[in-house]
Amino acid sequence: MGWYSVSPIQMSRSDDLNQLWEEGYDIAIDGGWLLVRQLPYVDRSRSVRYGTLAIKLALDVDITTTPDDHTALFSGDEPCDDGGQPLEAVINSRGMDETMGGQHFKLRFSQKLVDNGQKRQYRDYHEQVTTYAEILYNYAYAVDDTTPSLPTVRLPPIEVDYPFNYSDTASVRADTSTISRKLAGQIIGIIGLGGTGSYIADLAAKTYVRELHLWDEDSFQQHNAFRAPGAASIHELQQRPFKCAYFQQTYSKIHSHVVAHPYHMNADHFHELDALDFVFVAVDRGPSRGIIVPALLDRGIPFIDVGMGLIKVDQKLSGQVRVTLVADGENSAALTEIPMSEDVEDGEYRENIQIADMNALNAVLAVIKWKKHMGVYADFEQEWDSAYIIDGNQIVNISAD
Repeated sequence: MGWYSVSPIQMSRSDDLNQLWEEGYDIAIDGGWLLVRQLPYVDRSRSVRYGTLAIKLALDVDITTTPDDHTALFSGDEPCDDGGQPLEAVINSRGMDETMGGQHFKLRFSQKLVDNGQKRQYRDYHEQVTTYAEILYNYAYAVDDTTPSLPTVRLPPIEVDYPFNYSDTASVRADTSTISRKLAGQIIGIIGLGGTGSYIADLAAKTYVRELHLWDEDSFQQHNAFRAPGAASIHELQQRPFKCAYFQQTYSKIHSHVVAHPYHMNADHFHELDALDFVFVAVDRGPSRGIIVPALLDRGIPFIDVGMGLIKVDQKLSGQVRVTLVADGENSAALTEIPMSEDVEDGEYRENIQIADMNALNAVLAVIKWKKHMGVYADFEQEWDSAYIIDGNQIVNISAD
């Protein structure tokens, strides 16, 4: 399990970042964050120290645009003036808890520019970085006039578990970078790429998992297009691709390591499960579950099983979708909720294939439960089984209590 080198932005393509680099700033990119390292500042003891700024990047096709956030995070002790007093005019808040580039950022700075009495945005990241850097440096220079404003040697490039082909500016904009990265390093599998499994793949490909493995032997056919995310062209359907190949090609556009396995998961391939940290079982036949689930239990791999059961009543569809989590060893109660013999979830579901909304809902509930298991979402009740019932719009949960 290796690391990915983070370099989603070619700095030379962004004039402001290139200018900072040419001037000698030690800048690096971590996802959608610009890190400015080795900046001199003064601490409470009036000693010169070195810290790091983290600034949100506004990007258009991975080229910087006008900054839309004037603040910056800081990794280091509280910066002070030359008398050892904290820079309260700059420090906006304390107690942050963000991690980028292996550093912890506990402070948020806020410094707006004023022209002719009017506050304005920073024109570019060169102006934003140099404004903050000069504030810190001026006090460091006042304490020790031999302090260089820029480092003589830059630190090595950042190496983090970054799985995307371009910067994740969504997490940066929402201030959820650290939370989103709780999924980093995970190798997950999706067994079955029907309607629900394909929507799980769509959501999982936009997370920080290291690798996403897809298993399905079937081809992607016309009826599949009506219950899958996105929109397949008639040309794509004419190619008759395997489902896993079709979705690998689709999601490799955003995620750098999507792996297709164009065959059913069975005893011949159980060894491939050994590398996985989590599995979604999205098959619609009980006997298939009866083969896969014991293999996961034997390996102690946590998994989520999904299922759907719909019936036709007075020319309307009713029924439910189910999500069951099995983790931390064999959960005998959870296993009773997973049909592993005859196809009790068969029948009407197979005849009504254009139900993308229910497939999508089933997938969303499954991914939410997985993210709860991983600590991304709050999980006070720790329910391990959920069923959404169409009639009454109810979600019924079963928890350990």
